[in-house]
Amino acid sequence: MEDLKVLSVSRSENGNLLAVGTTYGFIVFSIKNGEFTKRFHRSLLLIKMYNQ
Repeated sequence: MEDLKVLSVSRSENGNLLAVGTTYGFIVFSIKNGEFTKRFHRSLLLIKMYNQ
C-alpha cells in the first residue's frame, strides 16, 4: 500500500471551503471563525481494500 501523500489543496473563492486531495481520496472542510468542520469526504482506501 502506498504512503499517504497530499496531492493538492484548494480553497474556494470566498475562502469558506478548503479541499485536500490525497493518494486515498479527498476531504472538504468548512472554515468559519478560524475553525475547521468536515463537510464531505470520499476515501478510496476502503475501495482498494475491497478489490484486493
